[in-house]
Amino acid sequence: MRAIKPLAAIAVALSLLVPLARAQLPAGVKGIINNNIQNSVQQHDEAIDNALEGQNEQPPEIVVPGTLKTGWLTRKGRDGKDVKLFFAYPATLNKSKPTAGLIVLQEWWGVNKDMQERTQDLASKGFYAVAPDLFNGKVTDDPDEAAKLKNAMNNTAALSAMRTGLDLLSEEERNGIVNPLHVGVVGWCMGGEQGLKLAMADPRIRATAIFYGPLETNPDLLGSVKGPVLGIFGNDDKNPSPQDVEKFKKALFTTGKTGDQVTIYQYDGVGHAFASKSAAKMGAYNEEKAKDAFNHLYAWLDKTLPR
Repeated sequence: MRAIKPLAAIAVALSLLVPLARAQLPAGVKGIINNNIQNSVQQHDEAIDNALEGQNEQPPEIVVPGTLKTGWLTRKGRDGKDVKLFFAYPATLNKSKPTAGLIVLQEWWGVNKDMQERTQDLASKGFYAVAPDLFNGKVTDDPDEAAKLKNAMNNTAALSAMRTGLDLLSEEERNGIVNPLHVGVVGWCMGGEQGLKLAMADPRIRATAIFYGPLETNPDLLGSVKGPVLGIFGNDDKNPSPQDVEKFKKALFTTGKTGDQVTIYQYDGVGHAFASKSAAKMGAYNEEKAKDAFNHLYAWLDKTLPR
């Protein structure tokens, strides 16, 4: 027998609490109410089931049977707009040991195959990982088109989308499977910049990892960033440049963060997007240094967001 799901339980409760009121309604009105309740229950159940099975909106690029639950989910953002969320988490996740939550933020290519693989890779390491789609389903492998998508993106809408991803993690906190003290964000390029904006705007973020995104260097704004910060940069980058990175570090220390709360890795001989497979077509990807950078990320996450 199928278990009663939350919305179905509400419908049952309402039907038990208000039988006298419903009895006084005309038969046609009662029929409309009953149909609406049943339709809402069915739509809710199907949306959750399809999301968990990776069937909502579009299938995930990679599915690891028996290891991860992964797929797409569409939620209403706080601004009333639909937000697409790509999610992945261990199939064995349960309430006996709440895990850490992680917001995973895209580059200007969109939530493409590479970004979905990164989200799933982080889930395979124990995270409940959520990648809010800041481009609402649009992806490209053309740099000129990617630049247009980025320039068309509204920071206010992006923040709303990221918070929608956090809201999903907050729901799972209430369900007992995500630890609210162990929620972080990681982003690359544009996603690094947006991840820092999210950390400055929302105290639910307790750890922030940035791969070569444009940086904020105003200590007054950075003062709201909670927890440790990881930054990974290429010394041949122009935005952020090594000088920008140094200003960023000094600003973080000005806010009161200590040396063990600020971890910076800088790589010689590479520039922007050196850790992105999607940037290989532009000659930016460096496999050896990307592997080293990701290993530093994983070690930092193990320390700051234990699962």
